[in-house]
Formats: sequence, structure tokens, C-alpha cells
Amino acid sequence: MRIREAASSDSEAIRNVHFDSITELGLDGYTPEQVHAWAQGCKSADYSTAIESNKSYSVVAEEDFDAVGFGSVSFDAPEEYEARVDAESCCVLSFST
Repeated sequence: MRIREAASSDSEAIRNVHFDSITELGLDGYTPEQVHAWAQGCKSADYSTAIESNKSYSVVAEEDFDAVGFGSVSFDAPEEYEARVDAESCCVLSFST
């Protein structure tokens, strides 16, 4: 698996991975109606704007040059949500194949 910075050209692949994730994993914790409504949001989501934003950083996970995952971090917390992080507690994510 390779993790790299996302580009605008990854928007459709990210949309597909996001949709598949919602529809395949969502039923483990949500009703079919909730999953359907959630997945419909992928159709109109503007992934390229988020990828190009200076307020976030987006990545794509690839296997054999196919997108299999994605992620992003926002540098500014939305006003309606705030999380406090203890500077001495941190989490490191790693992927191995």
C-alpha cells in the first residue's frame, strides 16, 4: 500500500471509495435508509475543492495504482465542533502490507 498526497484528479476515485465504504460498511451500524441517504451525499460532494484547499491536507491510499482509501485533516476546527488534544498524548497511524 502506498499513501500519497491527493490531487484534484483523484476526486472521482475518492468518491467511489467513499461510496463503497458507506454502502459496504455502513450497514454494520446504521439502517438501510440511513446508509442510502448518507451514500447519496457522495454524488454531489465536491471532493476537488477539499483536496485543493489550503485549510486541509488530503491523502489517497493506493494498491496497484487503484485508490483503496483516503483521508484528510482540517487545520481549522469548524465553529460548531471543538476538540481538545493533550499535547502529551498522540496517536501514530501506520499501514503495513
